Order: sequence, then structure tokens, then C-alpha cells
Amino acid sequence: MNIRQSHISLAILVLVALSSQGCSVAEEKRLLYRQSEIIAPLKIPAGMQQPRGQEVFAVPQVEALEALDITPPVNLPDDLLAPQDPDQVK
Repeated sequence: MNIRQSHISLAILVLVALSSQGCSVAEEKRLLYRQSEIIAPLKIPAGMQQPRGQEVFAVPQVEALEALDITPPVNLPDDLLAPQDPDQVK
């Protein structure tokens, strides 16, 4: 029983030590991030071409829009599609 408690105590001690170490690592990385400097943009190596995004993703010009038919494609008898009188509805 005493050995089991010592194992549990040791495990708790190890977990506390690891978690406190993890917090210090996170704080170091946060400080490094805040102290970082802006660097120059990457340069394209000789012999490589810069991608032409404007030509590849060009949006075609549309002169006029055509009217769209937005009626639902339903094959029901006309009497079911016609407006109904609320007094006649069961």
C-alpha cells in the first residue's frame, strides 16, 4: 500500500514538472515571436518565372445577363398547382 502511494506521488511530481516545463517553453517561443523582425520578401531564382496569376485566373466579361426560368420543375396536375381557396381546404 505504501509503495503504491509513493508511485502515485512520483507520477504526480513528474506531471507537475513536465507541465511547468511546457509553460516555460511556450513563453520562450512567444518572446521570440514578439522580438522577430520583418524580413525581405523571397526572390525568384534566375531562370524561374513569376507566375502570371492575372492571366490564369482571368474573369470573362459578360455584356448582358439572360433571364432565368426559375419555375419549379414539377409534373403535377394543374388543379393541384392552382391557388386554393382557404375555405375549401380540408
